[in-house]
Amino acid sequence: MIFQFMDYHSYLKGYLRQLPKGGFGEATKIARHLGVSSTYVSQVLGGSKELSLEQAITLSAYLGLSEIESDYFFYLVHHERAGTQDLKKYCRNKLESLKKKSLKLVNRVEAKRSLSDQEKSVFYSSPLYSSIHVYCSTHKKGRTLDEIAKRFEITRAKSAEVMRFLTICLVLLLSCAAWAQTGTEGSILGIVKDSSGAAVPKASVAV
Repeated sequence: MIFQFMDYHSYLKGYLRQLPKGGFGEATKIARHLGVSSTYVSQVLGGSKELSLEQAITLSAYLGLSEIESDYFFYLVHHERAGTQDLKKYCRNKLESLKKKSLKLVNRVEAKRSLSDQEKSVFYSSPLYSSIHVYCSTHKKGRTLDEIAKRFEITRAKSAEVMRFLTICLVLLLSCAAWAQTGTEGSILGIVKDSSGAAVPKASVAV
């Protein structure tokens, strides 16, 4: 999860490591999406170069980050680019505020144990939700956002949006005790291996 990081370079390297094949080839895709060279992306990952604020916004969309995650990523980049201690302090305060807000959102979801009529209507409003749900459920190692986007001919951002919704459905329908732990990197059984900064639980139950 992105909120665990106070350095966007480390976050991006962690993001790449948790992808299939250790993220091989992903830096090239990111470079193509940003319109920059692969060398530049490698320098960013290594910490010798910084993303621009404009690139931070573009990359957030590519990564499929939610609105609050995108804001957090933006201020991580802003913090690294800040030229004064006052601006760095301002960015740190923003990051702490967003981190607290994210915890409130998580607690609010976990405290709720049934789907609302609105959530049910969203799920049944389009066959896309149930189709992606089934598609992910049939693969024991989960699906990446790229795989979902290619299979259903939608954008990565739309893939992330649907998976965030299905993840919320999972949280509402399953107790944490019912989620078996795997022996690999402490991950949870049934994940999509690409999320807003972390592995996303796989849609593996009926709604």
